[in-house]
Amino acid sequence: MAQTPPTTVRLPRLFITNSAHQACYQRAISNTTSPTIQSRMPSREATHAGSWYSDHEPTLSSQLEKWLAQVPDELPGIGRLPIAGARVIIAPHAGYAYSGPCAAWAYKALDLSKAKRIFLLGPSHHHHLSTLALPQLTSYKTPLSPDPLPLDTDLITHLLSTTSTNPHFTTMSPPVDSAEHSLELHLPYIHHLLRTLYPTRAPAAYPRLVPMMVGSTSPATEAAFGALLAPYLADDTNAFVVSSDFCHWGLRFGYTYYVPGAPVPAPALPISYPKLPVPAAPSTTTTTTTTTRGTATGAAEARAASTRVRWRRIQGRSAC
Repeated sequence: MAQTPPTTVRLPRLFITNSAHQACYQRAISNTTSPTIQSRMPSREATHAGSWYSDHEPTLSSQLEKWLAQVPDELPGIGRLPIAGARVIIAPHAGYAYSGPCAAWAYKALDLSKAKRIFLLGPSHHHHLSTLALPQLTSYKTPLSPDPLPLDTDLITHLLSTTSTNPHFTTMSPPVDSAEHSLELHLPYIHHLLRTLYPTRAPAAYPRLVPMMVGSTSPATEAAFGALLAPYLADDTNAFVVSSDFCHWGLRFGYTYYVPGAPVPAPALPISYPKLPVPAAPSTTTTTTTTTRGTATGAAEARAASTRVRWRRIQGRSAC
């Protein structure tokens, strides 16, 4: 009797809610290696390219250039972009059809001229953790170049050995890393800015990345990691990119909250201020998501970033 050939199962791309895909994802996680940085491991692939954004280099480059060009070169009350010294931004991580033009406003304001390292904080959508996770891999690929963007493995190793926070840093396995989109969706913009800034450099010589996956963290955990990372924020050779979709509104998210009346506007934060004020009340992000039961993704890392600002009253400018 002839043997039945093995069945090939084709899973829908990037839909982790699909039961078959979820089962495959869970099996991959259970088979991961020990939580260390794997120097011989391949680069992280651009797993969401071709669906969440273009995997065709000329098309992707053209889109990024178009969206950045749509942002004015100069803004009233702010001046020319990028804002000199603006090295902290908050930008969305949805598919580029939804978030690409919006993210361009943040990235056009970002000043990477002095950056030697770029911290990238994004929320975990699929993998449960209550701390911050760092990559095991050493570089991240984008469709913009065959050469990947380098990670700061020395700093990542140092942070993993740090015991001053409880809970400590952990690692994200390569399958967990590959499944998450909140970090990857920022890589093309970062890559594009760096190759524009350094046209003669190979990607290996770019400022190195420190990606961090942020779990469901408590206020105490956010404060602890904020204190730990505060010295890096105070160093003007470090840039920070916070990945956050401020609001998922609609029936599909179970969130259709309406503000009953016009809220009183919050006082504007000056573009340039010698010492950033220390807020006496919880952050707006905390208050809004708690009061309205909102579904912001990235709220934790946004709060952690604001905690770092409160810990270090830094001089300079921010673009959010």
